[in-house]
Amino acid sequence: MVNIISASQSVVAAYTATIALTGNYSYPLTRLGDRISTFFLPNYVSFSLGDMTIMPNRSYVSEGFQAELTAWRGTGLGSQVSIIDSVIQPVSNESALCWLTYHIKPENGMAPWDWTNVYSYRLTDEVSSTGVRGGFEFNNQDNEELQYAKRFP
Repeated sequence: MVNIISASQSVVAAYTATIALTGNYSYPLTRLGDRISTFFLPNYVSFSLGDMTIMPNRSYVSEGFQAELTAWRGTGLGSQVSIIDSVIQPVSNESALCWLTYHIKPENGMAPWDWTNVYSYRLTDEVSSTGVRGGFEFNNQDNEELQYAKRFP
């Protein structure tokens, strides 16, 4: 039996390494979106300030990330994003909550800032192309949205 903490740590480490690629502008966005999408399970749900978005498949997730990064780059904010901290709390032998703290270093002269999103990791038998088992089944990104809104009302 796989230890849920070890499995969660493996996924978070691989996801952190993938998020670090967002600042590499020579890495094609389509490839990056596809790679990021491998960390999310089908019917992934994103909660944000009372709204809920269901992402039925990895293509939807990939396109969403590509659109977000394109918008950030287009505003001059850029996409120099990294994950600087994580906290994992087991829920069961097959799931854990993961608090991921992001850091963005804007390219437009704004001061850097951090935000924390909460993800639910679900262990499954499926192994993704990035070599991890399972993936994220939902997140709450209220903090990300509130931090962004402070800077872009």
